[in-house]
Amino acid sequence: MIDNKLNFIKNYFDKEDNFFITLINHSNGQTRNYFHNIFSFEKYINRIEELNKDYSIYFSFNAFKPLEDCHVNEKGYVTKTKGNVGKIKAMIFDFDDTNVSKEKMNNLIQSLGIEPTYVLETSPNKFQVCYKLFESNIAKDKFEVVSKAFATYFGSDINVCSVEKLFRIPFSINKKN
Repeated sequence: MIDNKLNFIKNYFDKEDNFFITLINHSNGQTRNYFHNIFSFEKYINRIEELNKDYSIYFSFNAFKPLEDCHVNEKGYVTKTKGNVGKIKAMIFDFDDTNVSKEKMNNLIQSLGIEPTYVLETSPNKFQVCYKLFESNIAKDKFEVVSKAFATYFGSDINVCSVEKLFRIPFSINKKN
């Protein structure tokens, strides 16, 4: 599983990209946010894998600005905010209604006629569908409008259309349920 996660990150992000890995322990509500690039992720992948025993693992699907250009909180940590997002990487759809998710996901894929970058079943009959973008010079506010329009049209969750949102990292174990 480690190699799969590492290969996913290396294929998804560019060498200059920064991203968040967020670990959430759903039983006690503890959240850990880590600001990474490909090299630091590779360095800590064994620890991240170990933490997946108790935590669900999420990643920011868009890239963040370099550390020196980011807003930090009072403790000096980079914040996972819209203002710190530097590059739009993908459009992700989240289908959570177990009664119709598979049907809506298939409708999205057939209607667009484009093979997704990946499809992840996050829980039984709940899916994330990712389309990695070739161009990343999209304005954040315009991206969110388009993302919400697509989500509304195809019946996916509009609450995840913000550029700083997180999604389950493929090849990890969902500890949510």
